Amino acid sequence: MDLFKKLRTTGPLQLPEQESGPDLASLERAHAARPHDGAIAEQLATAYSAEGDTAKAINVLLAAGELARDDGRVEGALHFIALAETLATGPKRIPILERLIALHVARQAYVRAFLIAREIVEFHVRGEDSIRARDFLGRLSSLGPRDAAYRKRLAGMLTASGEASDAGPVASWRQGQLDQDVPREDFSDLSVLLVEDDSDQAELLAAAIETLGCEVRVATDGLHALSLIAASRPQLVISDLVMPAMDGSQLFRAIASDPANETIPFVCLSARGDQFEVAAALQRGVEDYWVKPVRPAELRARVLRLLRRIKEYAALGGDLGIGLANVVQVLEVSSRTGTLLLRSRGRTATIYFSDGRPIDAIACGKTGEPAFFAIAEWNEGTFEFSPRLPERERSIFASAQGLLLEAYRRLDETAEAIAELPDDRTVKLAFVGDVPEVEEQERGALDRLRLALDGNRTLAELLDELVGELEPIVLLARLVREGSVRTADGHGQSPGRFG
Repeated sequence: MDLFKKLRTTGPLQLPEQESGPDLASLERAHAARPHDGAIAEQLATAYSAEGDTAKAINVLLAAGELARDDGRVEGALHFIALAETLATGPKRIPILERLIALHVARQAYVRAFLIAREIVEFHVRGEDSIRARDFLGRLSSLGPRDAAYRKRLAGMLTASGEASDAGPVASWRQGQLDQDVPREDFSDLSVLLVEDDSDQAELLAAAIETLGCEVRVATDGLHALSLIAASRPQLVISDLVMPAMDGSQLFRAIASDPANETIPFVCLSARGDQFEVAAALQRGVEDYWVKPVRPAELRARVLRLLRRIKEYAALGGDLGIGLANVVQVLEVSSRTGTLLLRSRGRTATIYFSDGRPIDAIACGKTGEPAFFAIAEWNEGTFEFSPRLPERERSIFASAQGLLLEAYRRLDETAEAIAELPDDRTVKLAFVGDVPEVEEQERGALDRLRLALDGNRTLAELLDELVGELEPIVLLARLVREGSVRTADGHGQSPGRFG
């Protein structure tokens, strides 16, 4: 299974040591009284699993997921149903996986839905049950704009399995051509940060990774890791979970909170392998969770797959001189999902994409569409695209083309409004007398100007703060034209009083 997407663990659920909580009967009564309480449902499922009654644990989690879905909480439904899937085995996983597909389709996460669909087809193919596989494909919901391409790939798996079955079973993965000790690719331009407080373990793991030809740096805890990341951004972080000063989960949150680093793939390496712990880490955005001990050959193979994926996407980067519009259009046409990081004149901006559509942006102290409009003219600097998509609330609903057209319209109108402002960008502006009355639709822009026109900012600083905000700039030009806003006289009068 793709290491970027999911790691399943099997076997009985192992609970971490903790203080004794409510007994099973108490949890059952509490759950019956408050079926919509997700925390109680999860505690009850954990208790059932600890008692060895996996079927009841799964049923509780599925019921909690359905209630969350009916309440419109899709993310909550995903949480519970994904937990149920980690407990299920064999054919019992299939209907749960189908529920996950429906939820991902509902949130337009079509790539994730396709990957789960591929897993279901693989399961039926392994069982030589092409009838069930074809029945599943017939019932599969639309997977968005690339539905036809996805279905073609899924149907191709059935054809390939029929051709392969004629060769007879071999019961081994060590068939055919395998990579030699030194990979064909050149990874010398990639850096891996290994975070491990056990010096012996760190030395062993680093030695295995270095054979791939990439740079390996070692940090002893989370704080040390952050200092190394600040000095030089790695392409991959592999971190132990239990460490002093700052543990692995805290390190992940610190990296994810920085827009400049949130796209770095993060792998958790830990001896803690209980299924709820693994599932929680993956749902929070960790790329993979490897349970210790990981033997050198296995570690090397896992890291090699990650480096190849990183190398593939590293090609989606370069000089921003081609224009932001061209970059956005390429990502739209290729239906990319991930994060676009832009750097220009010491500034950074981030645009998040799902299946080629921008869903959110952060730039110039703004988010959503205003952030996108603020950087629409960027044509120098660098850009890089990562396949990682952190959890983001959708704030942009227009297509990429629609967003670009709106950005160009706003740029034209902004330029016309700025042309009416003083040529001297060093002057300071403020209201003359009382703040004027405006139409209802202009009150938001007026409130924005009331905060910005404090008599302390130069016009250049004001325009820099309002970049991407058409309505306040148009209103400012009109108020200057009408005399409601003027340049300061510089003789110590209070803000808002000018000659």
